[in-house]
Amino acid sequence: MEQEQNELIWNQEEDDDEEDDDDEDCDEEDERSNSLAKAAITGRCVTLYMLITEKVIEPGPALLSLKYLGRRFIADLLPDGRIQMPGTKETFTSPSAWAVHCKRQVNPDKKSGCGWASVLYKGKKLDVWKAAWFRKHRPSSPAVARSTDEPDKSNQREEESSEYNNNCNHRVIIKHSALQKRSQNLDNNTLVECESFKTLGKAQPFTVSMTTNSMLLMDYHSHLTSSEVVGYLGGKWDQSAQHLMVTQAYPCRCRLADSQRAALVEEEIKLSMQNSGFSLVGWYHSHPFSAAHPSIKDIDCQMSYQLHMKGSGSTYYPCVGIIIAPYNRKRLKLESVMRMYMVMPPLESEPSDYGIPMSVKYSTRQNPSLTEEVLGEMKELVDFYKDTPDWLKFRQSWQPSITFLEKIKGSLANKLPEDQMEKATFLDYVQHLILPK
Repeated sequence: MEQEQNELIWNQEEDDDEEDDDDEDCDEEDERSNSLAKAAITGRCVTLYMLITEKVIEPGPALLSLKYLGRRFIADLLPDGRIQMPGTKETFTSPSAWAVHCKRQVNPDKKSGCGWASVLYKGKKLDVWKAAWFRKHRPSSPAVARSTDEPDKSNQREEESSEYNNNCNHRVIIKHSALQKRSQNLDNNTLVECESFKTLGKAQPFTVSMTTNSMLLMDYHSHLTSSEVVGYLGGKWDQSAQHLMVTQAYPCRCRLADSQRAALVEEEIKLSMQNSGFSLVGWYHSHPFSAAHPSIKDIDCQMSYQLHMKGSGSTYYPCVGIIIAPYNRKRLKLESVMRMYMVMPPLESEPSDYGIPMSVKYSTRQNPSLTEEVLGEMKELVDFYKDTPDWLKFRQSWQPSITFLEKIKGSLANKLPEDQMEKATFLDYVQHLILPK
């Protein structure tokens, strides 16, 4: 069952496929490499409807085409993002679904659609139009924008880092009830308050527990940089008990705009997870200077991941998201907010196109000790970020009387394993890692 779950999530829709006049199908390993990490790290999930509402593309007749083994197929793009065959009026909800339908007419054994790479809109691959959407909506990353700085610009980089350390990202927070149709033209970075199952008169569909080691590594990762970070969650799903165990965090040592490295990082994480006997059970990311509520973009992505992981028939696999808010200045406590959430479809009584973000309650399981994997990952994260402009200057102030060093140590102190309850040894190790020698 766990292997099936991993196959579901590591193998997403946005794959590559042959569209030339030869009879090669997608290689399954190539399909997996363009999966969750590609979506989460390089811009997250996108649908045709999103591209239409954002005016990247527009609906109309005979705008979509696909070539496969000498045959050419034409389809209409409907205003709601569905694809319609002009002759039969048969509709499809995604490019991959339509690609599978067309290719099976030529090759009945065809199993993968790979629609975004093979379906054309006005003669260009849908991947091209999706990339245009990413460029339009992905928040600019100062670190990426300045990644080509020359080495002799050290003074400029120091000033930039100081500016990042004092950055306070004021993001609008709204209630889900304020969301209506996507045509509202809301900023996708708008934050949406999570609802509680109790408030909606519903029971949380499964229980969750999370280890202190996984929480510590996520929190540590989020504190190192002023940019958003992303990672994955490995664990176990107990179908009979309806219990999800989050056992280990897997940070992505990859820049948000680096799509080529994203695939390599994901493959490393996949192998590491398999070697540890864990399944992929979710993902995490940070909101460095804002609240730990999901953005509109986060809601869409979380719903997409849940649909990919849910399984079929009587088999169900959950997928949770976690948001860490390390430096929200509206919160004076040292410990970061770490919010676990999932997304429910909108209620029938609410005229909304957006899913409802739901807070997920979890219990904490204290590890007996820190593993070598966690300690090694902490050092590798420092090595990855320490020479970048968005690396935090930990001796500078987060609050008037609190340094960034005091902030990270204070937050990690509540996530230590049993053999580190004295705290001093581990927190000294953290200080040794992050302060310049």
